[in-house]
Amino acid sequence: MAIKDTLLRLKVFAAAPWFPVVIGILSGANLFVLVLSGPLVVLYCSAVLASPKRWLWTAVANAVGTVLGCGLMLMLLERRGAEFFKQEFPGAFQSKWWTWTETQMQSYGPLAAVPVAAMPIILHPLIFFGHLTNMTDL
Repeated sequence: MAIKDTLLRLKVFAAAPWFPVVIGILSGANLFVLVLSGPLVVLYCSAVLASPKRWLWTAVANAVGTVLGCGLMLMLLERRGAEFFKQEFPGAFQSKWWTWTETQMQSYGPLAAVPVAAMPIILHPLIFFGHLTNMTDL
């Protein structure tokens, strides 16, 4: 019964009108803490399943949070340089996703940005390669 009770409580929590905002905030924060990708997918799916009529609001809140986080990261990248991030996030630069994203960006250029951005993986390589190749900030 404990699992069933936990799922019912999660559904009530995920159906709250403010829950998509929490997902958006966590999506933006994930760019700096790097450990929320898996839990965010679970929370996002929970929000949509708990309140299917609000799926668009949940998606928009998630996207806005991610865009704001990327904007902040880009601002820090421009002010502090890539070395700052290499020191602060060494795990991101050594992950298999960094290598995979680097390969995609080198092979397909800006076209690779769309599917990579839609995936629940770290966005650091996308931001860095976009910046280093002088893609526009928008």
